[in-house]
Amino acid sequence: MEKKDRRPFLVSEAAAENILGKKLSEARKDKKIRQNAFVKLLEEYGISMSSSSYSCWETGARTPNAYQFLALCRALDIQDVMGYFLEEHGNVDGMEQLNPEGQALAQQYIRLLVRSGEYQREPDPDTEILDLDLYLQSASAGCGQFLDDDSRETISLPRSVVPAGTEFVVRISGDSMEPAFYDHQLAFVKRTVDLRPGDLGIFLLDGDGYIKKYEEEMPEEAEMEEYLYSSGDVQKKPVLLSLNPKYDPIRVTQNNEFQIIGKVLNRNGLDFNG
Repeated sequence: MEKKDRRPFLVSEAAAENILGKKLSEARKDKKIRQNAFVKLLEEYGISMSSSSYSCWETGARTPNAYQFLALCRALDIQDVMGYFLEEHGNVDGMEQLNPEGQALAQQYIRLLVRSGEYQREPDPDTEILDLDLYLQSASAGCGQFLDDDSRETISLPRSVVPAGTEFVVRISGDSMEPAFYDHQLAFVKRTVDLRPGDLGIFLLDGDGYIKKYEEEMPEEAEMEEYLYSSGDVQKKPVLLSLNPKYDPIRVTQNNEFQIIGKVLNRNGLDFNG
């Protein structure tokens, strides 16, 4: 049998491009399987792991061993393993009419177009799945809970329900942000340390995490000197407001440890029980 010439496979190049992880993610999303659900499916193939551990395979932080890789291909119904992961049997019209040198040149040009980012196919927001970090500790819409930066898991959601700019997700606890956010719903957050009055935000106040509406007010006359800048301008005091009128405003003073974590991008909570 005649041996076909193939484009050299460089392990370092493939790892740098995260070919394996990207292709796994693409195959899973093409089947419209959320990451958490896929992790449960893998248990049927003898692979027991957390969603965060599996996420490392798709991001390229870790790689599966040979037997795990075979199980992944079976779970994702990848028949042409070499063709799918190395693109040696691409489905480009006319490719089969090219000699090995021509096929290598065509694949090289395809990779250049993909890397340029100018010719990407527009994703379908109703079918594309995004993987996001979800804090396991809730942001309180009441008395406050601690947001542990290391306590997270990955959730998979349709792009159509995720606001643009979202960097992570928190689950709401309590009723002080009703009727916009109810207990156990999700809030989508973009990291920032600056908010404008009227913005909804996630805050750390004396070690507790809150979701509140951000406002500012002038300090009282008796404490004015504590809020004066060297320029003579007055620093306004942060006020955290609930949407539920039964809760009083939380006025932040210089005695509090206060930090703005991010801006909440959705104006109403999302139900999610995954």
